[in-house]
This record gives sequence, C-alpha cells and structure tokens, in this order.
Amino acid sequence: MGASLGAASLGALYTSRLEGTLQDRLGAAEAGRILSGGELTADAVQHFPAGAGDAVRAAVTSGVHAIAIVGAALGAVAFGLAWLVRETPLRESPAPTPVLEETHV
Repeated sequence: MGASLGAASLGALYTSRLEGTLQDRLGAAEAGRILSGGELTADAVQHFPAGAGDAVRAAVTSGVHAIAIVGAALGAVAFGLAWLVRETPLRESPAPTPVLEETHV
C-alpha cells in the first residue's frame, strides 16, 4: 500500500510540474492542446515546432527533477527514522534442544 501511495504521489507531482512548466513557457491554451492529445511520446515531440519541443523537454526535465528531489528527501527521512527504531531481542537465550539417545541397530 505504501508503494502505491508513493508512486501515486510522485506521479501527481511529476504531472503537476510538467503542466506548470508547459503553461509557463507556452501559455495555457497551447499547453492544453499538447497535453490533451493523449500520447506525449518522444516521436511526437520531434514533430512539434522548435519552441514547443524545447518547452516539452524542459517540462519533462522539471518533472523528473522534482520527483528526484522529493524522493531523495523521503529516503533521507526514512533512513533517519530507521535509526529511531529500538532493537528488541526476541528472547534472551536460544531455546533448549532436546538430546536424543543414540541407538545402535
């Protein structure tokens, strides 16, 4: 469940940064037209006009950068919290093992 929530959160962050950067560089109408197509593939970006292609590349880079920073911060927090987990031994000594007598047949 945690992995699903993490993937959904980072995906939402990526999408938000992608849309925000495209809107800043191209305007809301042009960004909406590009994003409403359904498939924003590398092949499709090569057929965009030069300014739009550069804006899409910058938007993808911005989104990846955001999830890398947030992912690293979450990893550091998780690592720090792991140091706070107290060690609790399961038992003080090993359980006694029964000794069986040897029989010679």
